[in-house]
Formats: sequence, structure tokens, C-alpha cells
Amino acid sequence: MRFFQKYILLCAAFFISIQLSLAQEVETEQEFQTWTSFTLQKKLGKGLSLDIKPQLRFENTEIDKGLFDAGLQYKWNNFIKTKAIYRFGLENKTETNEISHRFALDLKGEREWNRWEGSLRLRMSTITDFEEEDNDGLNLRYRAKMAYNLPKTSLKPYISAELFQDLEAQQFSKVRYSTGASYKLFKHNYIGFRYSLDYYLLKYKNRHIISLNYKIKIK
Repeated sequence: MRFFQKYILLCAAFFISIQLSLAQEVETEQEFQTWTSFTLQKKLGKGLSLDIKPQLRFENTEIDKGLFDAGLQYKWNNFIKTKAIYRFGLENKTETNEISHRFALDLKGEREWNRWEGSLRLRMSTITDFEEEDNDGLNLRYRAKMAYNLPKTSLKPYISAELFQDLEAQQFSKVRYSTGASYKLFKHNYIGFRYSLDYYLLKYKNRHIISLNYKIKIK
């Protein structure tokens, strides 16, 4: 309980400091979205797994996008994983719906220390972060994440920071700060909650994202 209280205070201080820095910007656009998703993960063999993930993304109260992800992941050892991802997207436009196809490759390293879990992930994709439609070039994302397994509970809170880089323009476009938690409901069933703040580096815009996910693991 003491750790959880410290975690809440740390996250509060973290985001307050971000908001204070954002307050210095002039006429910054504030965008609010809600992302909902369902993940089904199936183990195919030793170290190999497949997951599918349909999503709905809302801006204000209207559906902004419908997405469908398919990912194939391979665990090389206790520390290194690689993953290939395909995403089909259907964006809700005013006049017509727009279809998109996106691809990404992940390289992830992770390590555990007692109840702590740390990870670093590098993602190469054909678009900045799958949702920036004005950039179809090759891009990189760098993410650092730290999670903690709370004792005597199935709750696992975490914080993360992710930097987005446009390789063609040779510049960084934004930073995503996130905090959230996953909770094991019962065997093979999990729910997740996340708040993310997208801080854009090249324009006066911030995006606030609330994400909800339900996940089932099939052996």
C-alpha cells in the first residue's frame, strides 16, 4: 500500500510538471480521445505467439477510426522479443470512409528485478504512430517502460515514455507520456487502463488519450 501511494504521488507530480510546461505554450490545441480494444493472444509454439486486436477510437463522442491489428511475436530468450505487425484501418471521414494499411516491426528487450519489470522497445513503422495520416514515410519509435507487480494483488501499475522520430524529415515529432495498470480478473483474462499525453514538438497541439483494453490469452 505504501508503494502504491508513492506511485500515485509520483505520477501526479510527473503530469503536473508536464502540464506546467505545456501552460507556457500559446494557444495550444487540446484534443481528447478514447481508445477501446480487445486482444486475443494465442500461443503457436515454443516462443511463438499470434495476437489479434480490433479497436475503436473515439474523438469526443463520435467514432474516429476502426482498426484491426494482427501481430506475430517470437521470444528469442528471456530478454529479447521481436514482432511483426499488420494494421488495417478504416477512418470515419465526413464525406467518405478512408482505408489504410500499415506495417511495423518491433525489437523489445525486457528485464525483471524482484517485482519490478523494465523494458525498452524500438518500433519501425511505415507511419509515425499509425494515427498521423499526414506522414507516410519510414519512422521510428523509442519507448521506455517500468512496471511493478503489487504484492498480494493482481494489479500491475506502470509508467512509460515514448519518442517518435520521422526518418525522412530527420526530426522528432512528439513524445507520448503514459501511466496505467493491468489487472488479472481470472485465469487468462486481463483488463487494462491507460492515460496518455501526446506532446507535439513541431506544432501547438496536445492529445489526451484514455485507453481501455480487455485481453484473453489462449494456451
